[in-house]
Amino acid sequence: MIVVGDVSGKGAPAALYAAMASGTLRSLAPQKLPPPDMMKRLNIMFLERKIEGHFITLTYAVWESRTKTLSMANAGMPLPILVRRGQCRAIRAEGVPLGLLEHTEYQAVTVSLESGDLLAFFSDGITEANNPQHEEFTSKRLEHVLRQGAKTLPQEVVNRVFTEVRNFEAGRPQRDDQTLVILKVR
Repeated sequence: MIVVGDVSGKGAPAALYAAMASGTLRSLAPQKLPPPDMMKRLNIMFLERKIEGHFITLTYAVWESRTKTLSMANAGMPLPILVRRGQCRAIRAEGVPLGLLEHTEYQAVTVSLESGDLLAFFSDGITEANNPQHEEFTSKRLEHVLRQGAKTLPQEVVNRVFTEVRNFEAGRPQRDDQTLVILKVR
């Protein structure tokens, strides 16, 4: 199971939402729900415990190593980026953030991966990082760094991305959480 999420807002309400998401995911994980069903259950839970003005974006994926397939659903997170043979493409998994709308259905996306593929899950804090000229880092810059590091170890890719983001920010304070998870297929 691979989960990457981002809670809106800051402070105690955001921390409470994050803790609820983590606890709920841990309690539901043994049921091995398909990603869209997991998202639906999480959405209902957040609607029942709504804190005004807060929501969660989340990508939930299940990796099957035997078949090299990744099944996922997305609730408002940036689209994951697949790097294959030097080319980048976004995985089109889209959905409404959790805790916003009732009766939301989440799209099931299954991706067949190959040895050597790199898949990046990330929060908007990376692509929206600002430099002193108020320009954003962007998905295009992230893709460039991912392509450069695609043949290296996952931790090296993570280090390289965060180094590039820090260099781009040129000392500006970080505005948002920055999360990156790299999946490298053997």
